[in-house]
Amino acid sequence: MAEELTVEQVVAKLDEKIESKGYATKEDIAGFQNEIKDLKENNDVSEMKSVIDSLEQKIEGLKEEKTEKVEGHKTLHGAILAELKNNEEALTQLKADAAQGKASPLSMTIKAPVTITNADTIGSAEPMYQLTQDTGIISTIRKRELRYLANVSVGSISTNRALWTEEIDEQGNPTFIGEGDTKSQGSVLYVNQTQDVKKVAVWAKMTLEMLDDLPQFVSFIIRNLERRLDIVLENGLFNGNGIGDNLTGINEYATAFTGGGLAGQLTTPNELDVIEAIALQVKEANGIPEALFVNPSTMSAIRLIKDSQGRPIWKDYVTPSGEMNYSGMRIIETLAVSAGDFVGGETSVVNVLNRSGLQMQIGLDGNDLTQNKQTLVLEKRMVQFVSANDTNVLINGDFATAITALTAL
Repeated sequence: MAEELTVEQVVAKLDEKIESKGYATKEDIAGFQNEIKDLKENNDVSEMKSVIDSLEQKIEGLKEEKTEKVEGHKTLHGAILAELKNNEEALTQLKADAAQGKASPLSMTIKAPVTITNADTIGSAEPMYQLTQDTGIISTIRKRELRYLANVSVGSISTNRALWTEEIDEQGNPTFIGEGDTKSQGSVLYVNQTQDVKKVAVWAKMTLEMLDDLPQFVSFIIRNLERRLDIVLENGLFNGNGIGDNLTGINEYATAFTGGGLAGQLTTPNELDVIEAIALQVKEANGIPEALFVNPSTMSAIRLIKDSQGRPIWKDYVTPSGEMNYSGMRIIETLAVSAGDFVGGETSVVNVLNRSGLQMQIGLDGNDLTQNKQTLVLEKRMVQFVSANDTNVLINGDFATAITALTAL
């Protein structure tokens, strides 16, 4: 029969086990449970119930302990000492062999300590747990906002060349005449003008696996390539020189800033004065001021212009849509215009005709078949033109030169 222990002895024995550096085995826990059972059967003292309940809680805690002792993180010195201790017999043999003139090699693996990180633990081999989750967010390279086509006349064309007719060489003038007088003759010459449709395109390579496995990502790539294509297209619509395959841009058609009737008339003019002079020059050419494209740095300079009481002037000209409208012209910020420059006026006289919308082709090119790839091609075709009769209502230049032209001598 097992030795019967008092409650105090059982508690002491359990506490000793908890405080030790070892761990409780299943046999230990079973023994403690038997001792508690004996205590409950052989002791009727009510005061011992709380002690027994506490003892049971401690045992439940022991059940959750690991079944083996886990060593803490060692220093390199500690790791070497531990390995030498583990090879104590081999070292003794090595020493005995050396005394007899024998050379016996001893190999030991030292586990060098490392900082515990994902890369050193889970990330250093095939992960046991997945630490990442695809958020679905794709961070794109920043690109400028497209502003041009929303402020000019856009249409379509079904051929590869645009034709328009211009009136030139007006002769004769209407006159007031009396009864029986001969009427004056008037005439005008009509001349056909043409402009070729131009093409802008881009292509990319994609593997068949990407096309099959990542259709949403492929869709994103297509949209991204289209945005890049549109930015190049907008650059051509602003600044194309019309040579070869290039579009003829609005700056090629526009007339240089002169200041009109305000030239040399102002004291310390600023950017707002230049915009007023642009509008006047358009009106003097029988045009209607509509829009002016400027660089964001110019818009910042305009926002800093204040009245005599230090109040920003530009706020008085902001429309409900948030745009600034000055002298009848929408002031449109775009990085397509160089810092300090401007171009605009009656922008509806600019005609942009699409020969085709976005065209996309996917097919084989070169060694695509052997490399399991497909070639993606995106392209657009369009033409831009301005009649010679309308070029005077489009004005371009730079603010620094324009301010000088407005300054009174």
